[in-house]
Amino acid sequence: MQPTSMPLSSVPAVPDQWAQFGIVGIVAFLFLVAVVYLFLRSDKREANHLVERLKVESARSDQEEKFAVEREGWKTERALIVADFERKLREAVEKQSIDLRSERESHAQMLRTEREANRQHEDLVRKEFTELMDRVSSQQSESADKLRDLLSRFYDRFISPGSRGG
Repeated sequence: MQPTSMPLSSVPAVPDQWAQFGIVGIVAFLFLVAVVYLFLRSDKREANHLVERLKVESARSDQEEKFAVEREGWKTERALIVADFERKLREAVEKQSIDLRSERESHAQMLRTEREANRQHEDLVRKEFTELMDRVSSQQSESADKLRDLLSRFYDRFISPGSRGG
């Protein structure tokens, strides 16, 4: 037997329906592979993103811890500065108070000394005034006596009844 050649159109062909199912199956399979690939890729990206975020949060928490330690150091330093300032202020106020007290005491002593000197001066002036008034009084009495003598001589000589006729 010899192979007979058959026309191509008469060769039993795969039914169109099977071909369509095969193509649809291949497309569905490729689509499924693409979805799985994308899912795995997004899963990997999400895992990488989560790892990065954890690193960032870890770094941030380390930095926040450093900042907290630094803030505590600043609080301590600030407390020391405030305590030192208050101590210096208290010392300055006490020194000023002592200085003012000694100044007031020296001023009071100066006023007492001045008042005593003024009293002594006033007593001296009164004594001198009394002596002056005594001298003035004695000189006044002398001058009054001299004036009386002069007037009595004037009277005796010019005004008296014996001096007119005589």
